[in-house]
Amino acid sequence: MENSYENAVKLAKEGDFKRSREILEKIVVHQKDNHQIWNNLGVVEQNLNNLEKALEYYQNAIRHNPEFWEAYYNQSLAYMKTGKLEEAERILGIYLAKNSRDSIAWNNYGIIQSQLGDINLAMDAMDKAVQYDDANYLAYYNKGKLFMEQEDYEKSIECFNKTQSLINILADNDILPYVKDTLYAATMLKAEALGLINAIPEGKMEYKKASEIKNTEPEALLRLGMLEADGKKYAEALELFKKAVERKPDLPDGWIELGYLYTQPEMEDHPEAIRCFRKSLEMDPYNLSVWNEVISICEKSGKEKDMEEAYKKMIQLFPDNDEVLNDAGAFFIQNREEYAEELLKRAMEINKDLTEPYINMGILYKNKASGSHNMEEKRMFAMQSLEYFNQALDMEPDDSWVMTKKEELIRQNERIFL
Repeated sequence: MENSYENAVKLAKEGDFKRSREILEKIVVHQKDNHQIWNNLGVVEQNLNNLEKALEYYQNAIRHNPEFWEAYYNQSLAYMKTGKLEEAERILGIYLAKNSRDSIAWNNYGIIQSQLGDINLAMDAMDKAVQYDDANYLAYYNKGKLFMEQEDYEKSIECFNKTQSLINILADNDILPYVKDTLYAATMLKAEALGLINAIPEGKMEYKKASEIKNTEPEALLRLGMLEADGKKYAEALELFKKAVERKPDLPDGWIELGYLYTQPEMEDHPEAIRCFRKSLEMDPYNLSVWNEVISICEKSGKEKDMEEAYKKMIQLFPDNDEVLNDAGAFFIQNREEYAEELLKRAMEINKDLTEPYINMGILYKNKASGSHNMEEKRMFAMQSLEYFNQALDMEPDDSWVMTKKEELIRQNERIFL
């Protein structure tokens, strides 16, 4: 039986959790009060992402040995993964009461407090983590993130520097993937912090480092390109954005930044901009700002048919967005008055304080009045137009454009308003 248990542990260490589970399940039938076996079953189930089962097994281990602290620690990790942060905090607190110098546990406790929104407790926990192990690069990384939340970018950079230096001591060609991920993340955040204190050249260097850490990581190339674009170095930005989407075609932000680049006067290429924006919308169709860019380019290019199709799609995606309904209604005034009126009325129902739908309804009925040859109908349309313009002016009394439209309406229909 002992050899079987050792074999199960060996299989788990090798990553063969299913075979390890099979052996442990057979053993525990005969050793139901063995806390170590229950704990190992919990570890196996947790690695197989069966978190509820893992929690049950850790509880069995604790029940059979209330002072088996390893099970408390493992249980807290499982609770963190399930998002039950209050339980994770409670269990890890029990563990730390008996293992107060465990740096990794303090780091985890800090993460829990950060996710619960208590930045001060989170920072205290991270301070304890580095107090008990000055080489805990994860704690320095998490401290850096906390300082960024507090907008203390100088201190965040200090923490990310420490993270980088500690990892570089460990680093060689055999660096573990999760360590490399931490180095990459710390370098990206350091670059962002440098940008926020206007240390742009240093920020660029950090983005380049981040790109090299993970073999030209697309996100790092994208950020570097954004910095180049901000500095109006559009050719350099174009090259970086293209590399980013080549390495990761399903990177919507990459296509968006390419699209924006093609809208710049120095790089203007409307068909390419539209292509890039549409590519991003295939992956993230609910990005309203990108749809608005598509509309803007179509309008500049005089592509009314494309604008119409875009608005129809936007109405499907955002049926309760008052601004989308208003803008679409304004567009359809010229060729589909009834549909435009329906959209504008829906916008008014959703947001009674939005001025634009009233203005557009005023324009719609002003057009109807101008186009009608029936005097009674003309009077009705003109009066309705005047009512909508007056409602808009009640909300925005100083809107000179609406006042001009109202005066124009009255001049055009002078006999009606006498």
